[in-house]
Amino acid sequence: MAQILKGQTFNNGDQVTGTTLNQLVDAATLLTGAITEQGVFTGPINSLDLLLIYDQSTNSLRKCNINDILSSGIAMTTPTIIGSVGADITLTPASGYAFSVVGNQTISGTLGVTGNTTIGGTLSVTGSYNDINLGTGKNVTLSSAPVTSMQAANKGYVDGTLSAASNGYVKLPNGLIIQWGFDSTSFGNTTTFPIAFPNNCFNVSVTLNTSVNSTQSGVAIYCAIYSKTTTGFTTQGIGWNSASVSGKYWFAIGN
Repeated sequence: MAQILKGQTFNNGDQVTGTTLNQLVDAATLLTGAITEQGVFTGPINSLDLLLIYDQSTNSLRKCNINDILSSGIAMTTPTIIGSVGADITLTPASGYAFSVVGNQTISGTLGVTGNTTIGGTLSVTGSYNDINLGTGKNVTLSSAPVTSMQAANKGYVDGTLSAASNGYVKLPNGLIIQWGFDSTSFGNTTTFPIAFPNNCFNVSVTLNTSVNSTQSGVAIYCAIYSKTTTGFTTQGIGWNSASVSGKYWFAIGN
């Protein structure tokens, strides 16, 4: 089947001249079927496969391979990149260079990044993003003023849960809980934590609030932790020679 439409038609007896021969070649056109009627490509593209392109700088057709196109530096503009079934899409920048994404991005699936990646916009991942795995010595830096729900959730996880009150607590991401407070009662009373430790209360420390000062002699105060649980603690103690206690500051650690 013809693939080229000739630029000049000859009939029997026509005179062949330089002009008509030039017209035969110069006015020839590629038929539509030369492209559309070729066999369907079924195999994977490899580095040895060749493409035919029109080179505007030389006004001619030239051959190239897939690496020539990918390394040309021409910006790729496409709304969608869809991978083949059973195959990953891997983007690997050259050594010392980063893969940069400008604009807001949405990824439906699991995002895996190897190497330096810069995202100049909002990254939305609708698949697996609950776990962030970092290599040794790597860090995640979160904005002090997160603007998306995912940023806020990540920052809240890293910062922990804080109750910044006189009787308060902080829950750290590793499960450790630190609690503190002031109890205006003296000895023999049970102090209740702001929140119960879910598992263990490891340690409780107490500092008494008293009127005893360094100029008084023969005055002493004794205080000890009598018992502790995940919900609170009880102290026992005694004061000598008019020593008075108006409360106790306490500090507890657990998980």
